[in-house]
Amino acid sequence: MYIYSQMRVIVSFGMGSPSKHWSFPRRRESTPSTAHFRWFAQWIPAFAGMTAPGSARVSQMTPLPKCGSARTRAILSRTRRAMAKTLRIPQELQRWIDARKRFHLSHAHVQMARELGMNPRKLGRLANHDQEPWKAPLPIFIEGIYQKRFGKARPDRVLSIEDRVPEIAAKKAKRRERRASAVPQDIGGL
Repeated sequence: MYIYSQMRVIVSFGMGSPSKHWSFPRRRESTPSTAHFRWFAQWIPAFAGMTAPGSARVSQMTPLPKCGSARTRAILSRTRRAMAKTLRIPQELQRWIDARKRFHLSHAHVQMARELGMNPRKLGRLANHDQEPWKAPLPIFIEGIYQKRFGKARPDRVLSIEDRVPEIAAKKAKRRERRASAVPQDIGGL
């Protein structure tokens, strides 16, 4: 039996050599099964099995599991192709998606807030009705301002941000095409 207070485990954050910092001993780490695996059992990378965020290096990301059947491989390849075809959501629209999830807003509330010119990063100070009881909950607040400004309760056509992205991309492509096909007019006298 090992005494846990004397056993130390090295923690690595995936950046080259193991870290100099010691972690608290865990039972599975402190009792290696065989002597020749003792070092490997003591060195367990921190965040093992977790995937890195999109901006991290590819070498730090957890690889996809190997799939055995042809059916599973076909499903994975279809999913990867579909993911490659999806349009990239611009950062300003991604902020609205994050705000919608964080404050539990509907697509209509997000669209109303965007039409009102609200900033998605500043919604937190408006959604503080628990600590400041004189404030209305954020969805009711947005509906009230929208009613006051536009004279109607909801927008005529409600679209989610994800549905709006392809429309914006098509509009940009059409504008680009129109500009490319336009012939520059000759400036007289020069």
